[in-house]
Formats: sequence, structure tokens, C-alpha cells
Amino acid sequence: MADAAPKEHAKEHAKDHHKKHLDGGDLGISQDIDALPEDAVKKDSQLFKLLLENNKDFVAKTIAADPNFFKGLAQPQHPSYLVISCSDSRLELTEATEMHPGSIFSHRNVGNQVLPTDFNVQSVIQYAVEYLKVKHILIVGHTDCGAVKASCNHKYYGLIDHWLTPLRDIAEKHKTELQQIQKTHPENHLRVLTETIIKEQVLNVCKSPAVQKAWDQGEELFVHGCIFEIETGTLKDLAIPHKAWSNVKPLYKINFHETGGH
Repeated sequence: MADAAPKEHAKEHAKDHHKKHLDGGDLGISQDIDALPEDAVKKDSQLFKLLLENNKDFVAKTIAADPNFFKGLAQPQHPSYLVISCSDSRLELTEATEMHPGSIFSHRNVGNQVLPTDFNVQSVIQYAVEYLKVKHILIVGHTDCGAVKASCNHKYYGLIDHWLTPLRDIAEKHKTELQQIQKTHPENHLRVLTETIIKEQVLNVCKSPAVQKAWDQGEELFVHGCIFEIETGTLKDLAIPHKAWSNVKPLYKINFHETGGH
């Protein structure tokens, strides 16, 4: 009986320590503490702490190599590039291109899409072009893209099906070419579809009012389509010709010297 109180105290202490992982911020906001097994909390806490510990190492190593690195980084940004790429965790262009932090202004979404109704990406483009004065806009897709693969089947994904619809529309638009590839070189179908989607997003960038306004004002601004090969680490230029835009320009060109209305 004498050991009952200490054991009970230890049990409560363990429970409080378990709860601290959530209430104390070790894990951040999550579900009710009682719904999480203690082993799961400990494991997830370690995963989160790994990021913080790695950041400490990064800061220490960076300052040791260049004591003024972060002071320079804290100055206003002047990136030369806007990169619109996929959210895939394997795609990290700043590292893959060995560019200095601050060189690339970036936006990421599932399938590296530039939709005219997506105010997020359109705002990013406007800010990058009008205020940051980037010189190059890159649409960067990649091999083994989950969004592209998902757009090829008829499975139910829920809300994401709305986001996949534009990708399926592109496949429908180019179905003759894609069907021929499927017949003759089925192993290349996904690659060709991925590159086709990238090219269509490049045209969507060209249709953007912010980009057209910059061109109308005589600013130097180039739009590129690239594919990142996950399996080789190589970034490849798709070399999309200017005529791809000039062919559709008459339909989408905006006259900034006339305003809408009746």
C-alpha cells in the first residue's frame, strides 16, 4: 500500500508529460490527447523535432562558412526567376539548380497548373512581374507526377477531382496525338502527356493579364516550359517555340488601351 501513491503519482506525471506534447506545443495542434497512443505521440514528436534540430545544424554550418549570410538574406529580395512547379516533395529546384536562396520566387500546386480562375497563382504572377520584376517565368513539371497519373484514371478522389478536371481537359484536347502514342509507344504516354500539360500551362501564363501588360510596356520577360526528371535529377528545357503563343495570341491578346464596359 505504501507504493500506491508514488506509482499513482508517476502515472499522472506520465500522462501530464504525454499531454504536454500537445498542450506544450511539441506536436502543435492535433486531435484530443486521449485519442492518440503514447507511442504515436512520441514518434511524431521526434519527427517534428528533427526539423528543428536540423535547422539548428544548418544555421550553425552556414554562419561558420559565412557569418554575414543571413544578414544578406534579410535584405529585400530581387529574384530573377518565378518558378511555378508541382507540390511533389521530391522536387526542390533551388537545390537542384544550385541557386542562391533569394534567386527563385516560387509557387507550387498539385500538377503545376496555371488556371485563370485561380487567384492564388494569378496573384503570384502579378506580384512577381510587376513588383519583383522577374525576368523569367518557368513552368516546371516532373516525371512520375501523381496528378498526371490520377488524371488518367476514373477513380474517385473527392475534392481533388475538381482540380484534376483541367488536366483531363488537356488530355481530351490532345487525344488524337496521345492515342497514337498509346498505340505505338505506350511506355512514353505519361511522359508525353506530362509535357503537353506543361506546354498548356506556359500558354496560360502568356494569357495572364500581368504578363501581357509587361510585354505591352516593352519589358523583358521570358516564359519557359521545363520538365524535371526525378530519376536523373535533370532539368530539361522543352524549348516551346514562340509560335505556340503567336498562333493563339489573336484570341487572347488584351488591349490595355481600351477598357471594358458597354
